[in-house]
Amino acid sequence: MDKLNVITPNQCAAQKPDVPKVNIEQINTIINYINTSLVYKGFISQQGNDNPVVEIVKNNIGHTLEWTRTDVGTYSIVIPTEYDLNKVFPKFYPSGISYIEYNNSEPDIFEIIVYDSNGDPSDNVLSHYFELEFILKN
Repeated sequence: MDKLNVITPNQCAAQKPDVPKVNIEQINTIINYINTSLVYKGFISQQGNDNPVVEIVKNNIGHTLEWTRTDVGTYSIVIPTEYDLNKVFPKFYPSGISYIEYNNSEPDIFEIIVYDSNGDPSDNVLSHYFELEFILKN
């Protein structure tokens, strides 16, 4: 029969890994970052050949963003230059579509392409709650 090794509480304490210590200044920095997150969020919808319409829930980025229909199922906004496009974090909560693709190929253009259930770019299916989180350039 194999022996069962039992570790006492003192042995557990002696074996705990080194955990980096965090000071109050670091905690306050994290809390401040969370509390001052720059967010643009709302409900977006689109019909026919029209530009998307957005009902804003929160916008604390300091800019009004205008969505433009650039092609079938393709919509874009110009990102203000003080934001790094690589640090724009999109969250879309889709319903009734296959998927949404994000495209950041232009320096200050954030673009989405909406696909229907057949995998084709499609208008008239964009009706979602969304969030875009912005991080200022360093």
